[in-house]
Amino acid sequence: MKILIIDEDKALSNSIKPVLMRYNIRLDATACSTLGYKLLTQHTYNLLLIVLDSAAGIGLNLCQKIRTSTTHFKNIPIILLSSEKDLTDLIVGLEMGADDYLCKPVEQRELVARIRAAIRRSQDKASEQKIELGQQKIQLKIGHEFLFIDRVEAKLSLDAKPVKLTAMEFDLLALLANSPGAVYSRDEIIDSLVVQGGDFSRNIDALVYRIRKKFQQVSSKINLIRTVRSKGYSLVGKRIVSPPNFYLLKPGNENNGFIDKCTEN
Repeated sequence: MKILIIDEDKALSNSIKPVLMRYNIRLDATACSTLGYKLLTQHTYNLLLIVLDSAAGIGLNLCQKIRTSTTHFKNIPIILLSSEKDLTDLIVGLEMGADDYLCKPVEQRELVARIRAAIRRSQDKASEQKIELGQQKIQLKIGHEFLFIDRVEAKLSLDAKPVKLTAMEFDLLALLANSPGAVYSRDEIIDSLVVQGGDFSRNIDALVYRIRKKFQQVSSKINLIRTVRSKGYSLVGKRIVSPPNFYLLKPGNENNGFIDKCTEN
């Protein structure tokens, strides 16, 4: 674990460096915001500590510059430290994107705890984003066949063969594909979809019927959606990480095996 501190007089960085080393936290220090930004571009840090200095203008501008950048470190956890009794700069810093703050003099064990907590929150957030990204492109094995759903591009294929669905049908299938095997009640499906007109439950039943029929036109053997009596519907199949070879599209033929989602209901 490695962190960077920007501290004009280096007093704090000199005092906490041996403490952090005991917790396997390596500390790089600089007194200059410009150099600090350069170090961030050249190295990978888990966290940034900024000792605010209103007179020297250190801290707030750097915090804003990082958060509004398009750099790889734009989301780095930032902890502000200040000896000022006035909390105005700290509050402004939090509004500019800092994650936490401490007032000097800093109790060393509390500083270590805050550093660890900020890094842990950052890692948890990154994991959540990966999970969310994983939900955008869903690949399932259903029997001996493979279903690919791209929620971002609104594309769908079964064994690389396009399946034409309406927007509502696509959204229902994508919902069930989030958790294959899990049973979704009609109420849960209705809450997730915008279904207009008539008996909502009957609309859901009609959507499921149409999805089944359209998939059977592509593959007569496919058993896609299971009806669980008095409970709802469940998607048959298992999530997979890597698609089979026929999903690896050749350059210049990127749309092969896919079809855009229709816009009508």
